[in-house]
Amino acid sequence: MAYNQDIYINSSETISGGAMEASGYITGREDLTRAHREALAVLSNSNEKVLGTLDRMIGQWEEYVQGHSDFPFSKLLNAIAFAAQKHEGQTRKDREATPYIVHPIGVALSLWVEGGVRDPAVMIAAVLHDTLEDTSATQEEITLLFGVHVAKIVQELTNPAEMSSEEAKAWQIEHAPSLSFEARVVKLADRLYNLRDLREPPVGWSDDKIQKYFGWGQKLLDVLKGTNAEIEQQLQAEIDAHSNA
Repeated sequence: MAYNQDIYINSSETISGGAMEASGYITGREDLTRAHREALAVLSNSNEKVLGTLDRMIGQWEEYVQGHSDFPFSKLLNAIAFAAQKHEGQTRKDREATPYIVHPIGVALSLWVEGGVRDPAVMIAAVLHDTLEDTSATQEEITLLFGVHVAKIVQELTNPAEMSSEEAKAWQIEHAPSLSFEARVVKLADRLYNLRDLREPPVGWSDDKIQKYFGWGQKLLDVLKGTNAEIEQQLQAEIDAHSNA
């Protein structure tokens, strides 16, 4: 599906700032949420895991926005819509071949619920973190829609082109300490989500391959310690549970 700008509203809009009366915004926000959920249902073939993850994330944001009127709720929904369109047709490696968009939304959800992250730029970057590497999205598009800061974080999280999987893993560990704080915390949540996915390994993954993936996760955690204690604790627990299984 081509990128559809009709679903997007002005990405600079926030709830405050006099753009809308409070009562009028509530109606607008409900309509916007419904429109985005319907669009994601189409893009994901109404996948229950995708929509369930989306509902949990939106529920968290809707609760938060009640006491934080400047929270850019619409821009966050725009990021999900953008990522969903860019990742359309891609799937995870799980046995159900879940639409890929479940992953970036899940990473954002982990940052919010487990990591206590409330920075909108980090949340948007989490949703977009694989778009430059794995889709047709461009740095220019992301900058235009979500700003220079978000685009920079997403770029930091993008592996150099033409690297093999093993080369990319080594490169990430080498360069992880030089990442911005925002990129580091997304990187940790991304690794946590991926290791949790291995509770039910993809078809064809050998025990040796899984073990190496957890070993890589440990190395990444070791060089990023001190970024977010909560996410690090969950990541270490996941690695230890695998080691002790």
